[in-house]
Amino acid sequence: MNVSRLIKQLEIDEGIRLRVYEDSLGYLTVGIGHYINKNDPEDIKDLKIGDRITKERAYSLLMNDLAVAIQDAVIIFYSKWETFPHAAQEVFINMIFNMGRTRFMKFRKTIAAAYAHDWNEVSKEMLDSRWATQVGNRAGRLSSKIRALAK
Repeated sequence: MNVSRLIKQLEIDEGIRLRVYEDSLGYLTVGIGHYINKNDPEDIKDLKIGDRITKERAYSLLMNDLAVAIQDAVIIFYSKWETFPHAAQEVFINMIFNMGRTRFMKFRKTIAAAYAHDWNEVSKEMLDSRWATQVGNRAGRLSSKIRALAK
């Protein structure tokens, strides 16, 4: 897996916003797609809309969030994770980063197809979701990366 490429893609997909904002689902967010929550460090968890963080802090949060997404992906796919092509690993981590492990676990058919290495079915199931309508071009691009693995 190419972590540098994944970080660059997350920068594009999530954007870099140093002011706290409310995302499309109503969550307070800052940096590179970091949802502010009660478990955050003191300097983050009490931020309100319009508050600012530094670019360095944004990347620190990104690295922590990315580590969680990678760990979650390994947990979800445990015995199969190392058998997946790097492109598939990056797509799954991107999705988990975006929606979290709990929401990603609802993609039962996607996960089952991944276990079977049925990349066409994974691609199809990714697009057959509310998530795909919420994230627009991101879903199409990630789905295309998965579909390319079937060739």
